[in-house]
Amino acid sequence: MRKKRNNPEPEKKLENREGTFDPNEIPMYVPHADVIPVQYSLDEGFMALEREFKKFCAAYFEAAHPDMDNGNCLDNFIAMKENQAIRSLRKQREEHIRAILGYLGQMHAGDASLVETKLENHRKQKEAFEKELAALDKVFYKGTVFEKLEVK
Repeated sequence: MRKKRNNPEPEKKLENREGTFDPNEIPMYVPHADVIPVQYSLDEGFMALEREFKKFCAAYFEAAHPDMDNGNCLDNFIAMKENQAIRSLRKQREEHIRAILGYLGQMHAGDASLVETKLENHRKQKEAFEKELAALDKVFYKGTVFEKLEVK
């Protein structure tokens, strides 16, 4: 039987080509690495109501003096505040999506211009190669039955 070691091995740091590896960092393989997540937040009125709900209820019941048949008197108020909070989150989400799509549109426009430039360079290169190939064909087939006839 083997004895267990008293001192465990120190944790090994993971390393990548650039140095130490941070496990919390999200690896990005695209050149557009400056897209960051957005934190959504509830509006301050809803957050204040949530923080001081007991105080609000106590003050309301003290002022309104509801009877036992009006047990759901705050339900409409709470539902209204919930709907306001949900609308606020939906608005933030729409703005976030609009910002993402705008940024993606800019990225795609930039990428498209780079690709169009490359395509134009490849077309020019292809034309140059075709001219060179035609000249070599003339030389290669000169004096043979395969010589191309030139129309003047």
